[in-house]
This record gives sequence, structure tokens and C-alpha cells, in this order.
Amino acid sequence: MSSTARLVLCVVLSICLVTGGTVLAATTVAAVSVYRAGTISVAVQESGSPGMRLAVPASLVNLAVAFVPNDVYEEVAREVGPHWDIVEALSHELSECPDAVFVEVISRDEHVKIAKEKGKIIVQVESANENVRVALPLRTFETVVQRVSRIQDRIEHRI
Repeated sequence: MSSTARLVLCVVLSICLVTGGTVLAATTVAAVSVYRAGTISVAVQESGSPGMRLAVPASLVNLAVAFVPNDVYEEVAREVGPHWDIVEALSHELSECPDAVFVEVISRDEHVKIAKEKGKIIVQVESANENVRVALPLRTFETVVQRVSRIQDRIEHRI
């Protein structure tokens, strides 16, 4: 093999390695980001049906938050209105508090529980006719609260 052919081969291999390494690094960063964001899961089991389970990477929801029209957030901000300070404080403090059951209601007909478990907010409803379980990563909750908070600030400055 001539020296020119070896040089061309080395350049081509180097470009392949650098490009492959860059693609691998980008893929790894994306995978780690999706993993760290967690999963939003919903499970619904109605009596007499096979049930439904849905798991969505929270990173997709975090991204989708940016595309929700401002008027939707404005409506949420108006409805929550005077209680917004509580929602913001809750958003900040949830990540600091240990896993716990925040609300639990047990009646003759149903059992409702809202808790924090392993970095997620868990809402669970069990009744004779259905069982529903929703798990939302705290980071996703914080992302939505931050977005609504920015809209809330704009509304307050307009008044």
C-alpha cells in the first residue's frame, strides 16, 4: 500500500472514529437525560376489563410544556390565583421532604392516597369498580409550576 493510500485510510478512519464517537456521546447524553427525567405512568383497571397501562418519558412532557398555548396556562393561573403561593412553595419543598403519605381517605366505597415515593408524586384511587394509579416525577411537576409561575407574573404585571 502506498504512503498516500495509507494517509487517506488514516484520515477516513479518524473521521469515522470522531463522527462515531460524537454520535455515541450525543446518544448517551440524550439517553441519560431521558432516564434522569423519569417516567410518567398511568394505570387504570376497571372491573371486567383488562385494564390499561401507559408510561411516557417525562422528558417528552417537559418538552411539550413549552408548546402549550399561553392561554391554557393563563386559565390555570387564574383558577389557582390566590393559592398560587402555596403551589409554588409545595413545588420547592416536595423535593426536600422525605417520602410520605400526604393525604389518605378511606371510606366504605373507596380508598384515595396521595403520596411522595422515590421522587414521584403518586395518586392512587381504589374502588369496587376501578383502580387508578398515576405517578408523576417531581421534576415534571416543578417544570409545569415554573411555566405557570412565569405566566402568573405576567398576569399580575398587567393588572
